[in-house]
Amino acid sequence: MLLLLALLVAPATMAATATNDRQWSDGALTWNDFQGVPNQLNMPSWASFELATAATQSAKAGTHSRYSIKAVALMHRNASWADQRRCDARRLRYHQLQFDLLEVMRRRLQRDINSGISGIETERRLKEYRADYLRRLAEIDTATNYGANDQRLQDWEYDVRRQLEDMGVPPVPQVKPNSFCYGIYGGVGAVFPTGGLKNQFKGNAI
Repeated sequence: MLLLLALLVAPATMAATATNDRQWSDGALTWNDFQGVPNQLNMPSWASFELATAATQSAKAGTHSRYSIKAVALMHRNASWADQRRCDARRLRYHQLQFDLLEVMRRRLQRDINSGISGIETERRLKEYRADYLRRLAEIDTATNYGANDQRLQDWEYDVRRQLEDMGVPPVPQVKPNSFCYGIYGGVGAVFPTGGLKNQFKGNAI
């Protein structure tokens, strides 16, 4: 399945704030987001998306730091490309649908994180959501003929947008390392279920 490679092509340790990356919350996709160089595949465009986790220091009170732990839906711009001579608005909608579906998975993972699951369980669920995302991408490709069937594309767009509306945007929790040690997995590397947060997240998607 073509989008399987698109999802896996970018390293999971890329920072969510890097200029190469954009999050779903940054707004609707445009063709300007496809900054990679087209290759020899017989495709008009290619999008690289990734579900990951991130931890950022959000506040500091005295000697205690607070960290926001969140799931992120990323597009890797430099790994995404488009031959705009062969692309149209429907093709861009197809990629937006893929990104919207990834946001559904992100919100589900964030909801799980908010429930207080362990770092090991977070890793397991991250893998599950990534696998489920790939399965649903394959369903979309089959049903819409890779976005060419406009009616089926509309059906999927409606369904995914309805899911987003029904779910709402889950909050991002804050934790203090002295009172709640949290290990989280950012795509590759080790899981750290104990110890200080600042050290735990080195090497993850931050």
